Amino acid sequence: MSKKSQLDILLEKSIEGFTNELSNKISIRTIKIENSKDTKDVPLTKDNIDNSIKLVANKKKIDQIKNDLLEHYNEVRGYLPLTSSPKSFKTAWDLKSPTVNFYELSNISNSGGQLIPSNNKIGRFLKHEEQGVLLGPNQRLMLAIRHSKGNYNDDIDDMGRFTYFPPRNVRGLVRHRWTEFLSKSLGVSLIVLAIVWYEYKVNNELKHVYLICPAKVIELPKIEKIVNNRKLIKPLRLQLITREEAYKTIEQLINLDVIDNEYPIRIPLDSTKVDKWSYNQVKSGPKGKAIKDWAKSAGKKCPDCDIPFNTFLNNKISFGHIIFQDWCRTYGFSDKIKHHPDNLYLSCSRCNSSLNNNFPNKNLLNKIEETGTIGDWIRNNEKNIEARII
Repeated sequence: MSKKSQLDILLEKSIEGFTNELSNKISIRTIKIENSKDTKDVPLTKDNIDNSIKLVANKKKIDQIKNDLLEHYNEVRGYLPLTSSPKSFKTAWDLKSPTVNFYELSNISNSGGQLIPSNNKIGRFLKHEEQGVLLGPNQRLMLAIRHSKGNYNDDIDDMGRFTYFPPRNVRGLVRHRWTEFLSKSLGVSLIVLAIVWYEYKVNNELKHVYLICPAKVIELPKIEKIVNNRKLIKPLRLQLITREEAYKTIEQLINLDVIDNEYPIRIPLDSTKVDKWSYNQVKSGPKGKAIKDWAKSAGKKCPDCDIPFNTFLNNKISFGHIIFQDWCRTYGFSDKIKHHPDNLYLSCSRCNSSLNNNFPNKNLLNKIEETGTIGDWIRNNEKNIEARII
């Protein structure tokens, strides 16, 4: 039997979960989808739902779905050097005219915009046209979305967040929900490329320019609530991100396909949780006490000496750094990385002191993996830990 990567395992679970939810929670009926112009009846039938599931999340084509996913993100990564900053893209998106002048383009360019000439001869991506969605390999995911004004609430807020309208066909609706479901299941925000283009005459041949910015899927509800009747027709919620964040996100996804990785690749913690449970927040005070009290009640042990925490007073328990602080300072690691919950673990004070600015050896690292980092505990037990904060 061939070995599976973490991506293989997560995809299998995602496909199984999505198929079950969609089959059980979508009723056969006709739904109405509105835009600013009219209302369209979209019939939901067993056949068109089943066919849509087979297109995006076919249980029998997991290997192909994985290959398409990786190919899709390799293509996204190829476009990233051409992308603009979120600020400049919002400036361009907010223009209310289909044309731009020299001064407007200069303003966009000065705020990080990368203006690209349209080219109708080398594929749809560089082509100025009204059709909004460009699809990835085998039409499973969205590669890019074009801005079409007037059909929906399309404002981008100051955080770069916006909604992309629901398509008015079953295949498109299911693809929207699959994008959300997969993003939630993988723990890696899926990315689409947002495109806006304008008329701008440079010469008789070059008459259009456009901008690209990566955007990630955001504000996902609980998985079991993504594909009910009400959620099926909701627009996709997206947020503009920097090129650097997009690179990191794609690397996280690609790293999930590593086989025989010594340690599991963790689902990234939400940034608010990173700040809430960082070293400076837990090294003393009620949050640190709550973590120690929970560890005692859960039967956790010091990963180094293997003595249960419930045999120690709280002042004899410390928060250790896997990558120690002096090394982080020497090599310029930010506090965000140095004090990240995934770089922290609970240890008795004696063992923590004995490490004395050395990296944990492999045996201790394995024990920390078994016991869990502070980040692992927050992922799985945050509510129980919070309940102990006084």
